[in-house]
Amino acid sequence: AGVAGGLSDQVAVGSAFWIEAVATPEGPWEPLRPPSSPFRRLCTVNQVLTSPTQRRLLHEATGADLVDLEGAHFVRTCRTLGVPCSIIRGVSDGVDDLLPANCERLIDERGRTDLTAVLKHLVRSPGQIPALLRLGRRTARAMAAVTAALE
Repeated sequence: AGVAGGLSDQVAVGSAFWIEAVATPEGPWEPLRPPSSPFRRLCTVNQVLTSPTQRRLLHEATGADLVDLEGAHFVRTCRTLGVPCSIIRGVSDGVDDLLPANCERLIDERGRTDLTAVLKHLVRSPGQIPALLRLGRRTARAMAAVTAALE
């Protein structure tokens, strides 16, 4: 469970989706069995896509509706270990949303907010405070949708 960015207009910020298939931009698609609907396809990339152009191009190239940094790796690890898995993602940013520059540096290796990194970033770039607050609110809405879907 976690958050993903939207790649198409078919996914709204604050909604949650089970993942029916996951891939990297190079492929191949790994099918999953989502326990319920709604469901979408997820593409895993190596860096945060901060611009709408990047996200729309990835959607056109892959057909995925959502993007994250870890889903495909998680599925491959589970399959290697023989562990069944499912993925659910809340949409934290829409296809047309701009993300704050370097926002990927503000989370730790477990996907949690690194408060020290956030404070250092804000000291260097105080103009990004509004964008980070917006992203925080959208992420909270996305995780609330994931929580509701899991209950």
